[in-house]
Amino acid sequence: GDLILLYGDLGCGKTQFTKGIASGMDISEVVTSPTFMIERIYESPESNKGNRLILHHFDLYRTNNDRDILDEIQDLLQDKSNIVVVEWPENMKALIGLAHISVHFNYVSENERQITIGEKL
Repeated sequence: GDLILLYGDLGCGKTQFTKGIASGMDISEVVTSPTFMIERIYESPESNKGNRLILHHFDLYRTNNDRDILDEIQDLLQDKSNIVVVEWPENMKALIGLAHISVHFNYVSENERQITIGEKL
């Protein structure tokens, strides 16, 4: 039931960060940007307790306050097995009002980024 909002310019590492989240969830699939699909879904392997986490990776770069997508995200957050990661959340202002973890990426140099993590409950 976690919502993670990723902010930053094109190419600053948002999808790469999501790959790290997937890796931490033991997801072996190759994580790619959902830019043209809007959402990609990845499932973790089942734990020894029979639990499975599901990573929902959204890219809202080409959307603007789409009510259907907002409704879907809100529905996903009702299930504790879902982790929702959203790139370009600024294109859907209503997301900012939900409890979330925000991650801001800033260029320092070609190979270096400054990452700031905050939480809104």
